[in-house]
Amino acid sequence: AQQEILGTLGGGNMTEKPKRKYSTANDFPPVPDEEEFERRWAAFQKEFGSVVGGDAGMASMSTNQKWQMICMYELQQGPGSPSKGQASPSAKSSPPPRTGSGRGLTRGPSMKLFPGAGDQPASSPQQASTGPRGAEAKDSGKQDKVRSGRGRATTPEHWIADLKAYDHPFTLDQAETLKLQVRAASASWLGEFYDKGGLRATIERLTEVACAVPKLDEDLMLQSELLKCLKAAMNHKLGVDAMMSNPALVPALSLSLDSEDVYIATQTLELLAVVMVDGPEGHKCILDAFDYFKLVKGERCRFFTLVHVLWSGATELSFKRDVILFLNTIINSSQELEARVEIRSDLIYAGVLEAFEKIKASEEGLEEDDISDDRFDLEMQMQLFETVMHSDNNETLHEFRGAQTFSLAEPKEVFSALHSVAMEFDCSAQFHSTLQHLLLIPSYDQLGKDMWEQVEELVHEIVVPEQEKAYELTVPKVKSLLSWKDRMEELSQDAAEKASAAETLRYTVQDLEVKLKKVEEKEKLQALEARVLELTEAKAKVDEELAAANLKAAGGAIGGGVSSGGGGDAVVTALRKEVEDLKHQLATQGNPAGAPVKLKDDPQFQKYFKMLAMHLPRPAVELKMQADGVDPKVLDMDPEGPSPNQPKAQVLLKDDPQFQKYFKMLAMHLPRPAVELKMQADGVDPKVLDMDPEGPSPNQPAAGGPSSGGAGG
Repeated sequence: AQQEILGTLGGGNMTEKPKRKYSTANDFPPVPDEEEFERRWAAFQKEFGSVVGGDAGMASMSTNQKWQMICMYELQQGPGSPSKGQASPSAKSSPPPRTGSGRGLTRGPSMKLFPGAGDQPASSPQQASTGPRGAEAKDSGKQDKVRSGRGRATTPEHWIADLKAYDHPFTLDQAETLKLQVRAASASWLGEFYDKGGLRATIERLTEVACAVPKLDEDLMLQSELLKCLKAAMNHKLGVDAMMSNPALVPALSLSLDSEDVYIATQTLELLAVVMVDGPEGHKCILDAFDYFKLVKGERCRFFTLVHVLWSGATELSFKRDVILFLNTIINSSQELEARVEIRSDLIYAGVLEAFEKIKASEEGLEEDDISDDRFDLEMQMQLFETVMHSDNNETLHEFRGAQTFSLAEPKEVFSALHSVAMEFDCSAQFHSTLQHLLLIPSYDQLGKDMWEQVEELVHEIVVPEQEKAYELTVPKVKSLLSWKDRMEELSQDAAEKASAAETLRYTVQDLEVKLKKVEEKEKLQALEARVLELTEAKAKVDEELAAANLKAAGGAIGGGVSSGGGGDAVVTALRKEVEDLKHQLATQGNPAGAPVKLKDDPQFQKYFKMLAMHLPRPAVELKMQADGVDPKVLDMDPEGPSPNQPKAQVLLKDDPQFQKYFKMLAMHLPRPAVELKMQADGVDPKVLDMDPEGPSPNQPAAGGPSSGGAGG
């Protein structure tokens, strides 16, 4: 059917061979304005709409696909194309056939798909019967009864009984008579024949002959006649309906493809094509048939036998053309992108692209005038295959992480992208292990196929968001989910960078606070030193005055005046006491550990007083103190009073030599789990990291504070 659409027609009357100018989708002329496009598409649809699934099939095509079909059809038609507004020559009469084999799927647009089930080329296994029985069948018209060579009425029951009589061979003579009977029969006779299982019996007999080993010439001739019987049946709508109502017959019919006789294989392709163009159900039947063919024949993938035909140098160009036409029709009849990609992947795996290259290489050195019509039609079909493939591949492209672009339809490219992701996230070991497990899935039986389906379902359940699991994972859906995943990874990376910057800023602020505190302490110390210096100078002055007074008293200038000099001693004593107090204050400011600590502020007891302040029951607080080894009687002491723990020299936790290096590791942004592992290796409790770095170290000299062994009141 698609052969007719694209113009590779056996009945095309071309006065000039068109130039082959469309090698890729980019080579097509631009789409015209809407009015011109609709006019040419309407003419095209009127001419060929019935062979691509009607309005429903055409409605699923994109504008670019429609335009490519119009261009390729007009290219093949040449001058006088019907889409240009001229009348189609096929509308009046069937033009003479073009040069070539004349068989296969190449027929004129106004001709039936099978314009004569009995016609065959000279190279066929045998010629059509022209004896008395054949003439009698042709002359009988549409009568319900035809006399066979044995002289009895050939009713549907008679033929079905003969076809099912496997203990007696079904002869070539009988097959020829059945062919003529079906061709001339009325609708009522055909309906009865199909209703009682005549079509099934014919295909079962055909399968028996197709699988015969060894296969004799008589078997090939009988197989060919039985295929003609089916062609005669399929030329009537009743025959097509009967075939579609028994889809299990199609796989059995497909077994006839495995024949060394080109004519038998071509007839089988024609019959399968009729089923395929009968809507989505027919297309599914054909795919199921090739699955069955692969299983029975032990092929490594679907369509391997058809691709092997393209590889063979002994195969006629006309048959190669018919095979590629058939493959193009299978692919382009699929409305879903995923289905087309899946079919094409099987063909590529079977080596169809390499076969194309081999065919093209055989054309090198040929002049334009030396190229036969069959070779030209073959080249047009290969060109169509590659054009649609490039168009589909463009729809499956996805930009990966904003850097590289890969095709979701190419398994190798998907694998490469997945491998790079696994390496980036340090999951190469898990990725490799997963692949090794997948290698254990059986390759050639139904169990393996079931296991692959289970793997697909499990992966779908794991990676697809909950709200998307109810939908089929199509290529557009995969692209949408991948875009969402890339965006989430970008946001996550941005958040991580900002968190790292915030952490750095926090440490900077802490360093500034420490420096500010040191500056303030230094200023206080300088003020105290200035005060000490001032008092020292005052004391020196007083000492001078005291020395002068003593000197004066020794001279006897004033009697009794010296005895009153005790007041000067009192002043000096007071000043000395003030200096000592200031020195003590200076020492205390220089060494904060010497300052008295209130009981409620003592790190050992602080948390228990806070628990009471939070209105926790006192018995619960006492239990906690006992668990920590602290005497609960501390709670009876004055919280504002001095703590019994007055260390002589206090060391901050972060400055303790035992813990200093671990806090430095955290300050260098090392992961905390790594630091904890290092502490455990050194025999240090990692809980130290939960303590206040600015607080006192637990390694302080014992102060004799209260404990569970003895209370201090």
